[in-house]
Amino acid sequence: MGGHAGVGAQVDAGLGSQSAGMHAGSAGSAGTSPMMEGGTGAIDAEPGGGAADNGMAVGCTSLDPAQILRDLAPKDADLAGDYADYLTDELGTVTCATEGTGGPRTITQPIFVPPGMEYDGRGETLTADVAAMRCDTSEGEQAESQRPYFVLAPGASIKNVTITYPGCEGIHMMGDNLLDHITWQDAGEDAASVRSYFPGGKIAITNSEGHKAADKMFQFNAPCDVRIERFSGSDMGKLVRQNGGTEFELKIDLNTVSVTGVISAVVQSDSPLCFVRHHALSYAFTGSGDKADRVFRDVPPGNVSEY
Repeated sequence: MGGHAGVGAQVDAGLGSQSAGMHAGSAGSAGTSPMMEGGTGAIDAEPGGGAADNGMAVGCTSLDPAQILRDLAPKDADLAGDYADYLTDELGTVTCATEGTGGPRTITQPIFVPPGMEYDGRGETLTADVAAMRCDTSEGEQAESQRPYFVLAPGASIKNVTITYPGCEGIHMMGDNLLDHITWQDAGEDAASVRSYFPGGKIAITNSEGHKAADKMFQFNAPCDVRIERFSGSDMGKLVRQNGGTEFELKIDLNTVSVTGVISAVVQSDSPLCFVRHHALSYAFTGSGDKADRVFRDVPPGNVSEY
């Protein structure tokens, strides 16, 4: 297995602890108001609890997830239109919940975690109903109409969950989110992603593992400060991808990360504002030959540092 190993400074605690302040309110990324004005689109939801076919997951008392989601519409008209389409055409009906069952269950709706709240799956294993979640079970699993298992509002976090095949759209992260002790047995379209019409912000993915991402494991389409720490993965096109043809700032910190079966890149971005720091990173590409130039593919060399 080829790779890099770094020594020196410990990574800043920041988002690494579940008590890192991510559960206090719904703060978005710098310069962005997470609870933005303006409502878009109609969306059905399960205020105060989950649907019966979602098992015994604990719901969100006295909250209206549909209204929360509408309030998160971006002010930019183009992005607001895309967001409205997302709510109505892709997301659809959601179940609001903050605690899982601790056991295996099949879900038929995305699970919405409200701003500043934590979802604890208690070790549960989730499988998507293929028809209800519109999962792509063809080779590659890249259809864009699939529904996510989870939507994390700004400041929300999730822990102790395993996502099985089919992975569908994984976890949608609006910004300032923590994912801890998550296992993706099958990544589907993406294991986790930030859409262009989400606020973005600080993202931490810790103590987790992901497998079988035909294209990419983690996709970022909005400005983010990302830390992936104590993560292992296998069989992936890319570990991290910044949306092609964009120039928003993306900071990536890879600390104690090991990935194998990499096809294209560990990190790929053609943006001059993509910056990568890494420590104790190991990787193995598929096939033979020297793939050193594809570790941080299309990332300016001066933007990569080891610590």
